[in-house]
Amino acid sequence: MNSRIHSPAPWGDLRLDPAVEIAAVRLAEATDAEAIILFGSRARGDNDDDSDWDLCVILPDTVEWGRFTPVTLWPLVSDLGIPIQVVPIRRSVFEAKKTGINNLSHDIARDGVVIHGRLDQAAAP
Repeated sequence: MNSRIHSPAPWGDLRLDPAVEIAAVRLAEATDAEAIILFGSRARGDNDDDSDWDLCVILPDTVEWGRFTPVTLWPLVSDLGIPIQVVPIRRSVFEAKKTGINNLSHDIARDGVVIHGRLDQAAAP
């Protein structure tokens, strides 16, 4: 599959709210994430002013199942004053599902923009 995911330098026309950059750092530090990926309308560029910021947290496979959920990660970003949706996913699950169609991993791989960390590092055994 030819993925559109790319690194944040340069972001091209993408303009990140500074709060999104803060969110990415907080999420990465709290979870030891391999990458934080912006996806959805903000990544595709078809957002409007009311669109939320969708962030996928790529977790190492060594993280205990269920340790991080959208609910447990929400307090890390809820004070930033912008609408943020956080979706944590283990690296192996993301890799296994990104080539399928009609699933979130596929959409993230197709439209996502890495805004923190790297996706080209080796997945944990």
